[in-house]
Amino acid sequence: MNQSDPSGGSTWQKKALLNMRIIWLALLMGQLMFLLILVLLILPRQLNVHPQPILSTVAFILTAAVIPAAFVARMMIFRRRHTDGRLAPATYFTGSIIFWAGCESVTFFGLIVAMINGNLWPTIIVVAIALALFTLTFPMADKISVSSNS
Repeated sequence: MNQSDPSGGSTWQKKALLNMRIIWLALLMGQLMFLLILVLLILPRQLNVHPQPILSTVAFILTAAVIPAAFVARMMIFRRRHTDGRLAPATYFTGSIIFWAGCESVTFFGLIVAMINGNLWPTIIVVAIALALFTLTFPMADKISVSSNS
């Protein structure tokens, strides 16, 4: 079995991986669509903006707190591995969803702060970090166990 094709797994495991990838893509597309709408439609038309610099600081604090916490939660869930070092599909799904939710919350908060402040800078850094980590956790078949006891 290679990283992108779960050919050695059961039909249920293939469907679970496909569902995870669809959810991952839907979550990513939601974040990217909001960013696109913000950049193309909202920010260029804003007038009389009263920036709140404290919100940018809160966005950075949120990034420093939520993403590591979501990562630790994911690692704790991933401790339930099989002897082959792989995870049951449900375990992989649960840990991934928790991490994705943390990244998504940081992304949306950063984009909302940018909308309130009328400028992408500096919160685009927060958004880029969260989107990069979200993208790096694409569901891979080599992480999922193909044993019958999963």
